[in-house]
Amino acid sequence: MPRGTEVVGTITFSPSVRDPFPERPRLPPSSDLTLDEFGSYEIDLHPIRGHDITRATSTTIFPGRPGSDILKEAEGYVHHRNEVEIALIPRMSHGGISLSGTINGDEARGTWFKRDYAPTISGTFRMRKSGG
Repeated sequence: MPRGTEVVGTITFSPSVRDPFPERPRLPPSSDLTLDEFGSYEIDLHPIRGHDITRATSTTIFPGRPGSDILKEAEGYVHHRNEVEIALIPRMSHGGISLSGTINGDEARGTWFKRDYAPTISGTFRMRKSGG
């Protein structure tokens, strides 16, 4: 049962962050795909989901590179210049969080949901770009 209505934190993407699951099959680059980066997040999701954010009926965890922290990994894509998709805990098939929305200037807005067989926990998000 959801416990709160809002969380605040940071997702940091950088071309220097390596893919945590480089062995996975990748789609060939497309002219519509303008960004495909990896990063990490510092968001305390406990107020929304409780202590075990990754709890799911069943899940598959894909192997990662040595030293990567599955609970801090993020993966981001920008399609068609303003459509954004972000996965928190991307190596976990069910139990992570997926965000999807649009970018307008330095702000992205959209919806999020907890990946599960029957997603029932969802909401909206607003993100602002910071730094350079």
